[in-house]
Amino acid sequence: MDGEGVEALAGSETLNNLKQLTLTFNPVGLRGAGAIAGSENFRELTLIDLYETDLGNAGARVLSESTKLPNLETLVLIHNDIGDEVQALFKDNKNFPKIKDVYFFTAKAEV
Repeated sequence: MDGEGVEALAGSETLNNLKQLTLTFNPVGLRGAGAIAGSENFRELTLIDLYETDLGNAGARVLSESTKLPNLETLVLIHNDIGDEVQALFKDNKNFPKIKDVYFFTAKAEV
């Protein structure tokens, strides 16, 4: 599923109680990250798994700025070529009051 597909998912009101979203190995990219970050329908998500989804720094930055994911506890961003500066945006991030774990490569980041 590419960014356009993720936009369609994010716009679906039937998914407004979804708890987990796994899109591993899909070319989600910046467009998909923006759709996830801005969706009112994903407010109940506790886990987002975006393992190897072509996010890069730009996609991760968009996610870090989201105010629409208040229940997020676990975020998997492994193998997305995210630099240290952008990884740091997730540390003590007030947009994610319930976050416990953020994974970037093979190690869990301190949040």
